[in-house]
Amino acid sequence: MLALRAIGVCGYLTATRATFFLVRMRSSDRAELAVAKSIQALPAEITALRTEIQACFTQRFRPVNCCLIIDNFLI
Repeated sequence: MLALRAIGVCGYLTATRATFFLVRMRSSDRAELAVAKSIQALPAEITALRTEIQACFTQRFRPVNCCLIIDNFLI
């Protein structure tokens, strides 16, 4: 009986460790997927920013101020 109990305890500890490592691997896989998705979105965001900056410079030959009061004052 003592030997069976020892085997059961060892099996439980092994299963607990295996579960810990599996959960850890899954969370790292999810993090890698999130990073990959954000990296894939970067070229589109860079293109949009370049277009916006180019529009600012071609509109007034200077960047447009964010504050309307200052922007109207400078006109």
